[in-house]
Amino acid sequence: MRTHLFTALLLASLTVTACSSSHEAAGETPDPGGPNAENPKAPPVSGTPSDSELTEDFGVFVSKTGNDANTGARPKPFATIGAGIAEAKRVGKRVYVCAGTYHESITVQDSISIIGSLDCSTPTWKSSTNATRVESPSSPAMRATDITSPTRIEGLMLLAPNATASSGSSIGLVAERASGLVIARSRIMAGNAASGEDGVEGVQLSNGATVRGAAYVPEAECVQGGVAQTCTPSVSLGWLKPKGGAGGVGACMGEAGHDGEAGGNGGSGGLHEPYYNGSALRFMFRYFDDKVSNGPELGVVKQGVAGTAGTDGANANTIGVFSAEGYTPADGVPGTSGAPGKGGYGGRGANPQRDPNATPTNGVWRGIGGAGGGAGGCPGLAGTAGTGGGASVAALLIDSPVVIDDSTLVASSGGHGGRGALGSVPTAGGAPGNVAAGIPAIVAGAPGGRGGAAGVSGNGAPGPSVGIAYKGAAPKLLSTSSVTRGNGGVARDAQTRTDGFGNVKTVPAMPAGVSQDILAL
Repeated sequence: MRTHLFTALLLASLTVTACSSSHEAAGETPDPGGPNAENPKAPPVSGTPSDSELTEDFGVFVSKTGNDANTGARPKPFATIGAGIAEAKRVGKRVYVCAGTYHESITVQDSISIIGSLDCSTPTWKSSTNATRVESPSSPAMRATDITSPTRIEGLMLLAPNATASSGSSIGLVAERASGLVIARSRIMAGNAASGEDGVEGVQLSNGATVRGAAYVPEAECVQGGVAQTCTPSVSLGWLKPKGGAGGVGACMGEAGHDGEAGGNGGSGGLHEPYYNGSALRFMFRYFDDKVSNGPELGVVKQGVAGTAGTDGANANTIGVFSAEGYTPADGVPGTSGAPGKGGYGGRGANPQRDPNATPTNGVWRGIGGAGGGAGGCPGLAGTAGTGGGASVAALLIDSPVVIDDSTLVASSGGHGGRGALGSVPTAGGAPGNVAAGIPAIVAGAPGGRGGAAGVSGNGAPGPSVGIAYKGAAPKLLSTSSVTRGNGGVARDAQTRTDGFGNVKTVPAMPAGVSQDILAL
């Protein structure tokens, strides 16, 4: 049995060798797309490379004194890590980086390891304690996607910038499907995230000059001393029936499109003619005899109720959404504006109240016209909601059980969430027209209804500060590694206001942002 097994293995070995020799004889080469295809001497890095491996056989070289037009050899290194990665991917080698400060972001390539903190002061490069500092101009400072082969990042200090755009985040590393990634002897630091924007209060509307109803129309002889009054004769219609006071016209100043409903017009006092009660010799009125009814009438009836209140918004969720694209802050939910108020009714017309002992007259008289009702008030307008604060995250790992060895990950402060808005205050409805003392109460109109209150708009969520946020399999932290969180965005106290109509509006309090060393998503 042993002899047969040995013989079989030997034959198999000879067969493989023969096949290999035949391929080489035919001029075939290994797959150029495979890892290290052009350089089989540069195997994946399983640990810190020895100084003897810091040669052109194993890697391409990057130095601050280099030039991206160079070849990438030690005498002619590249100037940027990005150029080194591109060449290393082409030839299947590693990237060796001198100590110094580099201003770029890094996109990791599968199987292309990056080894920094090298002393390049002599022709023979060697490991050192000096840092290769990568100050990225953008977030994330490093991105690694689809890293399935062993890929080592060692000796780098990665710094993501402080976010400057509203609600912006600062993230050191974003890895997606990067099970082959190892971070060793490195430091990854996220900057401070940016705060969200406070909500903007709705425009404060005010009533225009036309919202008040017109005054009542006093009784009067239609023609006095040859001067025509408001009930003038018409060739085609005979006598025109006089009008009551006009209703107020909704006019909200500050922003178009929110005018209250018009007030009702006052009713006509009708047309009347005097006559004597023969027995009492008293002056009296009777309705004027013409083609149309000429008695007093009701004003235009309107309810004059308040406008409907707007719907309240809500605070954001306490945290936004993490994805391979980074962090999407959680914004508050805006409220809606109130509705304009309804117009008030117009006053009723009434008969003339002429002194029965007054001197007789044969002219036509108008009765008392009702006062105009007030127009509806202006609504409260909802403000905008606060926007969420950005996140500060040292490493965001999506389906990436990254190995973190002898490394430090540090998050800074999450951004503050924007404050919500209470909305502007509604206005009262317009007043009805004036009515003189002694005039019947039915002549008076009614005020317009006030505008509806605005709904509140919620606070944006404070941004989180997280050392490592991960989804899927957890990262593997070796005992010499450390993860440090910063402070989440600040909490917000509740805002409360009571307006002149008794409407109590509150934007609820908001807790501080999440602050965790390691956060499972």
